[in-house]
Amino acid sequence: MPITITLQNTSHVEFEVENTFGANITIFTERHSGRFGETECLQDENFGTEDLLTFTADCMHNVPISIVNLWVMECVVGEPDYQYLQSGDKAEIPECCHAEENCNVVQYTFKLPCNATVCPESETPQRRLADAHSLISEKKAEVASTAEFEELTGHADPSDVDDHFCVIEDYPCGTSLDKVHVCHYSARDGYKTFCVPEADSDALRFYPKDYCGPCVGGYSNA
Repeated sequence: MPITITLQNTSHVEFEVENTFGANITIFTERHSGRFGETECLQDENFGTEDLLTFTADCMHNVPISIVNLWVMECVVGEPDYQYLQSGDKAEIPECCHAEENCNVVQYTFKLPCNATVCPESETPQRRLADAHSLISEKKAEVASTAEFEELTGHADPSDVDDHFCVIEDYPCGTSLDKVHVCHYSARDGYKTFCVPEADSDALRFYPKDYCGPCVGGYSNA
């Protein structure tokens, strides 16, 4: 695993990133850096196997997790003793990362728990949610309707807790920014992004693969 958690509390999580590819790489790390869903992406070139990067990521308001994206990029091809990515590795790096074009890229997405004693149900603390090796060939998910989300989730009963599973402050969406983005997994459609009312996000509690925010790791909202 390239990520190691070093500190956790209810507001943020600190973690280290190391190079596990066995050769110098170019790596992009995207993490939450604000209380309203802002993200920051940093590039590190010639990142060696002995190097170590340290980051702090903010946690979601009502769910004690923070999502971290890592992109590994290789622009040198044709050298078997150096080449560690394949020609089909074409994950998309966000424009804010200012990456070079026509390079091989893989993406890894991690859901980091912000609570040191309680981890998300049915998840390991550093579980890899998606790998571009297996996801780049799939269609990109479109932002779907509340009705479709309710149909797919089977109208799961909401939780009896006071706060909703996902909140607008983390991932607002809709024309009036009065709804929240969620990512739901189904065997039929794979990962798909929905824009739903906060109350409907409570259904995600019953699906271990679901999480707040747009789908990442090879799937994205349109």
